[in-house]
Amino acid sequence: MFIRNVVITGLATTLFSAAAFAVSSTPASTDPNTAHKASSLRDDQSTQQLTDRCSLLMSQFDQDITSHTAASKVTTAKSLRAKAGTECSGDHQSTGVRHLVQALKDIGVKASS
Repeated sequence: MFIRNVVITGLATTLFSAAAFAVSSTPASTDPNTAHKASSLRDDQSTQQLTDRCSLLMSQFDQDITSHTAASKVTTAKSLRAKAGTECSGDHQSTGVRHLVQALKDIGVKASS
Protein backbone atom coordinates (compact mmCIF):
# COMPACT_ATOMS: atom_id res chain seq x y z
CA MET A 1 0.00 0.00 0.00
CA PHE A 2 2.76 2.42 0.98
CA ILE A 3 4.77 1.72 -2.20
CA ARG A 4 1.71 2.27 -4.37
CA ASN A 5 1.12 5.69 -2.74
CA VAL A 6 4.77 6.64 -3.27
CA VAL A 7 4.65 5.60 -6.95
CA ILE A 8 1.38 7.45 -7.58
CA THR A 9 2.67 10.57 -5.81
CA GLY A 10 5.90 10.44 -7.81
CA LEU A 11 4.05 10.10 -11.12
CA ALA A 12 1.68 12.92 -10.26
CA THR A 13 4.57 15.18 -9.28
CA THR A 14 6.36 14.42 -12.53
CA LEU A 15 3.30 15.12 -14.65
CA PHE A 16 2.48 18.38 -12.89
CA SER A 17 6.12 19.48 -13.01
CA ALA A 18 6.23 18.94 -16.78
CA ALA A 19 3.01 20.89 -17.25
CA ALA A 20 4.27 23.72 -15.05
CA PHE A 21 7.54 23.82 -16.97
CA ALA A 22 5.71 23.97 -20.29
CA VAL A 23 3.61 26.91 -19.10
CA SER A 24 6.61 28.79 -17.71
CA SER A 25 8.69 28.31 -20.86
CA THR A 26 6.28 30.12 -23.16
CA PRO A 27 7.62 33.40 -24.56
CA ALA A 28 7.26 36.32 -22.18
CA SER A 29 6.20 38.72 -24.91
CA THR A 30 3.43 37.80 -27.27
CA ASP A 31 3.15 41.36 -28.54
CA PRO A 32 2.60 41.11 -32.31
CA ASN A 33 4.24 44.50 -32.82
CA THR A 34 7.51 43.25 -31.35
CA ALA A 35 7.47 40.17 -33.56
CA HIS A 36 6.66 42.29 -36.61
CA LYS A 37 9.54 44.69 -35.89
CA ALA A 38 12.03 41.84 -35.62
CA SER A 39 10.72 40.31 -38.84
CA SER A 40 10.84 43.68 -40.58
CA LEU A 41 14.45 44.19 -39.48
CA ARG A 42 15.42 40.78 -40.91
CA ASP A 43 13.61 41.61 -44.15
CA ASP A 44 15.42 44.95 -44.41
CA GLN A 45 18.77 43.27 -43.86
CA SER A 46 18.12 40.55 -46.44
CA THR A 47 16.84 43.13 -48.94
CA GLN A 48 20.02 45.16 -48.43
CA GLN A 49 22.16 42.06 -48.91
CA LEU A 50 20.32 41.23 -52.15
CA THR A 51 20.69 44.82 -53.37
CA ASP A 52 24.42 44.69 -52.66
CA ARG A 53 24.68 41.33 -54.45
CA CYS A 54 22.81 42.79 -57.45
CA SER A 55 25.25 45.70 -57.63
CA LEU A 56 28.26 43.42 -57.38
CA LEU A 57 27.03 41.04 -60.09
CA MET A 58 25.98 43.85 -62.44
CA SER A 59 29.44 45.41 -62.13
CA GLN A 60 31.07 42.04 -62.72
CA PHE A 61 28.96 41.42 -65.81
CA ASP A 62 29.62 44.91 -67.21
CA GLN A 63 33.38 44.41 -66.80
CA ASP A 64 33.52 40.84 -68.09
CA ILE A 65 31.24 41.24 -71.13
CA THR A 66 33.91 43.30 -72.94
CA SER A 67 36.34 40.38 -72.95
CA HIS A 68 33.72 37.67 -73.64
CA THR A 69 31.96 39.03 -76.72
CA ALA A 70 32.65 35.82 -78.64
CA ALA A 71 30.56 33.67 -76.30
CA SER A 72 27.74 31.81 -78.03
CA LYS A 73 25.02 33.19 -75.75
CA VAL A 74 26.11 36.86 -75.62
CA THR A 75 22.74 38.14 -76.85
CA THR A 76 20.85 36.09 -74.28
CA ALA A 77 23.26 37.20 -71.56
CA LYS A 78 22.81 40.87 -72.43
CA SER A 79 19.06 40.45 -72.40
CA LEU A 80 19.20 38.79 -68.98
CA ARG A 81 21.47 41.59 -67.72
CA ALA A 82 18.98 44.24 -68.85
CA LYS A 83 16.08 42.36 -67.25
CA ALA A 84 18.07 41.88 -64.03
CA GLY A 85 18.83 45.61 -63.87
CA THR A 86 15.12 46.36 -63.86
CA GLU A 87 14.40 43.67 -61.28
CA CYS A 88 17.22 44.74 -58.98
CA SER A 89 16.08 48.36 -59.00
CA GLY A 90 12.53 47.25 -58.19
CA ASP A 91 11.31 44.83 -55.56
CA HIS A 92 12.55 41.65 -57.24
CA GLN A 93 16.19 41.51 -56.18
CA SER A 94 16.29 37.74 -55.74
CA THR A 95 15.05 37.19 -59.30
CA GLY A 96 17.54 39.79 -60.52
CA VAL A 97 20.39 37.96 -58.80
CA ARG A 98 19.35 34.67 -60.42
CA HIS A 99 19.23 36.31 -63.86
CA LEU A 100 22.65 37.92 -63.35
CA VAL A 101 24.20 34.61 -62.31
CA GLN A 102 22.72 32.98 -65.42
CA ALA A 103 23.95 35.83 -67.63
CA LEU A 104 27.45 35.39 -66.27
CA LYS A 105 27.26 31.64 -66.90
CA ASP A 106 26.11 32.32 -70.46
CA ILE A 107 29.32 34.25 -71.17
CA GLY A 108 31.46 31.64 -69.42
CA VAL A 109 32.21 33.53 -66.19
CA LYS A 110 31.72 32.30 -62.64
CA ALA A 111 29.73 34.73 -60.50
CA SER A 112 31.76 36.21 -57.67
CA SER A 113 30.51 35.60 -54.18
